[in-house]
Amino acid sequence: MFTSENVQKYARIALYWLAGALVSKGVIQQNATWIEPAIGFVLTLINFGWTIYGNRLNGLLAQVQAKDGVLQTQILVDPSKISPAEVTNSTPVGISAK
Repeated sequence: MFTSENVQKYARIALYWLAGALVSKGVIQQNATWIEPAIGFVLTLINFGWTIYGNRLNGLLAQVQAKDGVLQTQILVDPSKISPAEVTNSTPVGISAK
């Protein structure tokens, strides 16, 4: 099934492959310029940033809500690690922390 999370995951995988191919071409070919490795490096940085953004707390909690199709999700939070109010204030509607 193609959810938005799956599409993003496969797009990131494809971008990593493309970036790796560009860097490899630029390093291996004798007549290659610096452009291929530079583009590959920039693609890798963009993809890495996208991955970090998708793995933030809000993004992960939104995935839980979207995958389960529930209207309300309760998340138990260890107060010694993160405050429940911080989780509740920074999450999408319908998700609350106790």
